[in-house]
Amino acid sequence: GRDWSSDVCSFRSRAEFERVLAQDPVLISWDQHIVKFSTATGFTTFKQMPEDMAIPDASGVVKKDPVNLVEIDSAEFLQKVNRLAAVAPKSNLTLSLGHDCLTLVLDSSAHTGTAVQGEEDVAVNDGPTEQVTAKLSVRYLLDALSAHKGDGTVELGMSSSNDPVRLKSEKDDVTKVNIIMPVRG
Repeated sequence: GRDWSSDVCSFRSRAEFERVLAQDPVLISWDQHIVKFSTATGFTTFKQMPEDMAIPDASGVVKKDPVNLVEIDSAEFLQKVNRLAAVAPKSNLTLSLGHDCLTLVLDSSAHTGTAVQGEEDVAVNDGPTEQVTAKLSVRYLLDALSAHKGDGTVELGMSSSNDPVRLKSEKDDVTKVNIIMPVRG
């Protein structure tokens, strides 16, 4: 068999990939640019990037080191985002990082036409002295947090409302990093 771990693939989402692989049995087939995972309930196809396709340089958009870094319990963070996502899964979520608290504010009026709101607080230690905010897609944040499930803590990095948010965790000598671009407007 071919070792796909070294290939760069564009997956719809990590959660979708893990969902497919968790089903039993899974038939895996591939050709030059496509991997297909088939199960009894259906199939999912992932496209592999061609070798001559360059990965875009994101260094101009994604800052290496966000200005404000805090450690957050990943299970608590995921639980509170899940709670808000259950109310309005296609909404945006504003993250407001203060000195001792990360406040998550849900506003679904742009997507549902009805103002469904919710708010959750997550404790942080040694946050920034000035409040920093960023508006993110609930769906993208959930997908990124799912990658850190069971890692204990996740490092949240924020610089400004226009900069990407970084989630980073380390467990068993494996570093996971997710970058989430903010919602504009």
